[in-house]
Amino acid sequence: MFLRCNCFLDRLNSYYKSEHHWNNGRFAVVGAIPRRVADCPVHDSVCWNPHSPSGFERPRVGISFHPRTLTQPTQSVSATTPKATIRQSCSSLLLMMASVLHERLTGLLETARPAVVRAIQQALQWVAANKGQTAWGAVTAVLLYLNVKRFPLVWHLRVFRSIWWPRKGHFGSKPGSVFRPVVTPSRVTLLESDYNLHKSNSTYFSDLDVGRTDLLAALRAEAARGGLYKEYKNGVMVLLAGTSCIFKKEIKPGAAFDMHSRILTWDKKWLYVVTHFVEKSSKGADSSYTYQPWKKPEDGKTTASKSPVVFATAISKCVVKAGRLTVPPEKFLQAAGVLATAAQGHSDDEPSGADGNPGDGSDSSGDEGWTWARVEEERLRALSMADGFASGLDAAHEEFYALG
Repeated sequence: MFLRCNCFLDRLNSYYKSEHHWNNGRFAVVGAIPRRVADCPVHDSVCWNPHSPSGFERPRVGISFHPRTLTQPTQSVSATTPKATIRQSCSSLLLMMASVLHERLTGLLETARPAVVRAIQQALQWVAANKGQTAWGAVTAVLLYLNVKRFPLVWHLRVFRSIWWPRKGHFGSKPGSVFRPVVTPSRVTLLESDYNLHKSNSTYFSDLDVGRTDLLAALRAEAARGGLYKEYKNGVMVLLAGTSCIFKKEIKPGAAFDMHSRILTWDKKWLYVVTHFVEKSSKGADSSYTYQPWKKPEDGKTTASKSPVVFATAISKCVVKAGRLTVPPEKFLQAAGVLATAAQGHSDDEPSGADGNPGDGSDSSGDEGWTWARVEEERLRALSMADGFASGLDAAHEEFYALG
């Protein structure tokens, strides 16, 4: 510590005419410092003092500020404060860090929600007002509040909540209900931000796990109630085989968003799920919330007033397994009650709700124009897109061996 202080003073002495000495075992400084740095903070280090009972003390350095042109500095008095505790040093350091954090993050926090901004500003002001006495607890509480989503085991709780307590609703067997979304809310925390000060690309996939599980767990629960487990005694599981995401627009820290997850298409083995990361409340609640019937549109507000802002879109390739057996996705969806069988579809070729009367069970307004033939047409259209996604990933996997 003594060598560090002497090195600091030697550097000062090389730029500004100054002198330093040991006075009865205590360190003192008398120097000429330009006025333009008079407002700069001086680090108050703890130095070795052989005459102190503890061996260490904090020197309080007296410095005279006057123009550099003067050859003789004014008189200054230096004194020492013995027995400086580690707790006081930590409090001073924490207070300085809180001040710097308040200044540097003000611009960033203004882009977040006003409530979050006020909470952070009040917490930092409280830390400064209490001079760091209980600052560690305050800082910990603020960080916990703002970043609880990224803490250990929180991801597991979010995912298993959907598995243990799946969403319940009246699905019905309307032809178009298979393409309806489950909407899962989320928010960007500070720990999810990258160096560009927006949601990091890698964190989309952890949120994607939650949104996709929200949909598939609800379908699995309905399939179990629909009698699928009578054929597969040990139950079924929906496993992830691959995923890909495209990013279109950044999400700022503190911003809320919704994940709209729905069935995209399926073939004899694979089930494809598409998830859209959409701006919060940019899409009004309407009758398409088949999986969440408690979300009803307000009177006169059945459609959104503006086009939805889609931040990113992800496709997930899944397979339904019963042990080592592969369950056809069509059978899985029919058991869940969201897909009519071919016989049911051909027996009702008229669009659902065309006569103005609601069908069995669920809202029919969102099913207008849907027939079994149109569902099959939509499945084949989306399947060509999903096949390109899957074949592209498979081809990329083989590139590891392509060049030998």
